[in-house]
Amino acid sequence: MSIITIPNPQTKSLVQPNTSDVLGSIYISQNLDVQENTGRIRLGKRMIVNSQDTDSGLSDLYNPVAFTTHNNVIYTLGGSTSGAGKAYKNGSTSLDANFTADLTSNAPAEVDSRYSDMISASNGMMYATGNTKLYECSGGTWSATTRSLTTAGAHMLASYAGRIYVTNLGNTIVSADISTGSMGVLSTVGNSYALRIGLDTAATVITFIRASASRIWIGTVNTAGGKGYVYSWDGQSTLVTNSYRLESSGALSCVIKDEIPYIMDANGDLLAFNGGTFQKLTGFNRSNGFRLKNNTQSSNTRFIHPNGMSIIQGNIHILINNENNNYATDIEDTIPSGVWEYTQANGLVHKYGLGSSTSGGTITDYGQNRVSRIGALSELNRRSTDTGANTNGSFYAGGTIYTDASSTKACIWYDDINDTLQKAGVYVSPFIESSQVTDVFQKFFVKHKKFLNSTDKIVVKTRTEDEVPVEATITWTSTTTFTVPNSSVVVSNYWTSGTGGEVEVTQGLGSCKCAHITNAVNNSGTWTVTVDETFTSATGTSKARFANWNKITPQIDTNQVMQYQEFSLPEEDQNDIYIQFKIWMLFTGKNEIHSISIISKTQQPLV
Repeated sequence: MSIITIPNPQTKSLVQPNTSDVLGSIYISQNLDVQENTGRIRLGKRMIVNSQDTDSGLSDLYNPVAFTTHNNVIYTLGGSTSGAGKAYKNGSTSLDANFTADLTSNAPAEVDSRYSDMISASNGMMYATGNTKLYECSGGTWSATTRSLTTAGAHMLASYAGRIYVTNLGNTIVSADISTGSMGVLSTVGNSYALRIGLDTAATVITFIRASASRIWIGTVNTAGGKGYVYSWDGQSTLVTNSYRLESSGALSCVIKDEIPYIMDANGDLLAFNGGTFQKLTGFNRSNGFRLKNNTQSSNTRFIHPNGMSIIQGNIHILINNENNNYATDIEDTIPSGVWEYTQANGLVHKYGLGSSTSGGTITDYGQNRVSRIGALSELNRRSTDTGANTNGSFYAGGTIYTDASSTKACIWYDDINDTLQKAGVYVSPFIESSQVTDVFQKFFVKHKKFLNSTDKIVVKTRTEDEVPVEATITWTSTTTFTVPNSSVVVSNYWTSGTGGEVEVTQGLGSCKCAHITNAVNNSGTWTVTVDETFTSATGTSKARFANWNKITPQIDTNQVMQYQEFSLPEEDQNDIYIQFKIWMLFTGKNEIHSISIISKTQQPLV
């Protein structure tokens, strides 16, 4: 007999390596927090919609691409590709205060989410870029003095050594003196404090500029698919200080931690500067090998925005769009969209999904696996004076999600750091291999904290063979039924009478909710499917993923007497070379799984 326990009883280590389906202790994560109580599996806090493009005056929000604090007010930028966007402000430094359009005199009025940026600079002023202008704001008042920029490409910003730096013409950086007050005249390429990057001007595009204490770091992408570079620069010379060739087509986003630049590259890998080169730390598990969305695009429509990385509570966090860069724009089941957290101890784990619910509204999803656009991520801690009963949040995320199978809405989110709202998430184990040739997988145990809320539950599912799930558009007919064309998914491949496969909603209403098929009827090429979970306010369309997970009983809920549950495995899952587990959790507060254990005995020995 053998017993395998996750996490390891001695080390309590929970690791998501994202390199295979057998290594580590986490294969797939969605909305998991393995940092708050090390060695336990908790759920990441719910993300709450602060403002959305359906709010009054926010119709041009489109995709929030920068967050910064100025004059005790938080600002962001958003705007459609027509350049009709604006600056928006929330009126305070409390993250749960709603945003409104900044319509004051001389405020930016040509913002384009593909190209614009905003920062607070070392001189106490705020700077923003539009399609053709560099704007300056002091004390909440925008200056009538602007600097002209070309419309060709992104205008990203950095503040360093008493100057403001801005990218221009795709592959150049120009700057202005801000040390003595309002910005001076922009420098020109060929003189000090300006720079041109790359010999192939048609292919080399600057993605970000980040200032550390001693230099400026410049990321580039090769839009022709060749190798990209990261450069360091003293901010003054007419040539870069150093160049670092990457093994990918470029560096798309960057954050500085302890004076070390960490970058997300075009392959979806996280790299850190080791003093001589950029070394891979980890990456996303692209099991089908596709690059992620728009990875070599010249504009900021890529799977990660240049402002899509932030240090939150001391750890690196990364906001991504998980769509593949292929003709189908499909998604990997191993890479949910949303906010991921990296630590050396745990690897790269998905922590927060972006959903449609507000703080006091009806919960219709728990974070969408598939999103439309992704913007900025920024930690903006509360002031000590923000002590109101409803004050909430520690960081902002910006992006655009789906309201159904096709319609979208742009949103600004903050995290429910107060941890009072219901949340859901998914843990998938690696494949647990037989100790010899085949094993009889007999028992499965889940140890957990006593539930804190009457609606809390844990649902366990198993499978003994890998598969590629099928995603399809479904149409809700009630809170427990939907229809789907047979041409999109053959439901009988996932359900027969007395057994059932899984339906996991990935987009729109019901996202991050896993249900089990209890009945399916094919009527003239259209399936009517009944599931065992209730989807609140279900109407219209969503996208869902169908897979052959077997649900095992009993469900763990508040009727549980003990703080563990023993499961007998389905007969079809007992005798095999390996087995895999999926756990769907619905929690409120600091519920947690302590460990999972599988007991097996050898059915067929090696000799």
